Amino acid sequence: RRETRAKLRKAIRQGVTIEEAKRQDLGIFFGLMVKTCQRQAVAPNPASRNGLESLWDAFHPTGQLRLGLARYKGRPVSGALSLRFGTRLSIWKKGSDPDFLHLHPMEPLYLDALEWGCRTGAQYCDHGSLKQETAEALLAGNPLTDAMKGSRDFYNMRFGGYPALLPEARVWFHNPYLRGLYRFGACSALGSRLLRNRYRC
Repeated sequence: RRETRAKLRKAIRQGVTIEEAKRQDLGIFFGLMVKTCQRQAVAPNPASRNGLESLWDAFHPTGQLRLGLARYKGRPVSGALSLRFGTRLSIWKKGSDPDFLHLHPMEPLYLDALEWGCRTGAQYCDHGSLKQETAEALLAGNPLTDAMKGSRDFYNMRFGGYPALLPEARVWFHNPYLRGLYRFGACSALGSRLLRNRYRC
């Protein structure tokens, strides 16, 4: 969108630079991620630097992970961790120092991740999640509420994305007797009551 392109140019003009981070920078990124989680009142996931290191060791040696760091006057102010699965790029985790959000460091970080994905063969970018009510409103052409417009979902949409509804989860038993038993136990009121009484749940 035009607004996103303007913020990207502004970040570059103000001196925001992007670099590819190394394993020893995971502590810096985790600190930025924690600040973002605190601002959004959610728990960080992964919950520790060790979790990020395990992820790095599993994906980075095969070229499927990139951690971009945005710096301003040498100081790390934002980061974005991306994973690639085949032709799909996932901009998975982000973190920012709230004191520097006015510089719009996430815009060049997103561009860096998208360029990396293109260079390594990705054809799709997955932002990981989108609230169902927002996706349904967009697909139906309905106006978004102010809460939807202020969400991170809408922020991700500014980079040219579109919503896709995934099919609901299903359970399949090949054995017809097990299938019938499951339907009786999980889908009928009588079956559910019998199971709750039997297992006190």
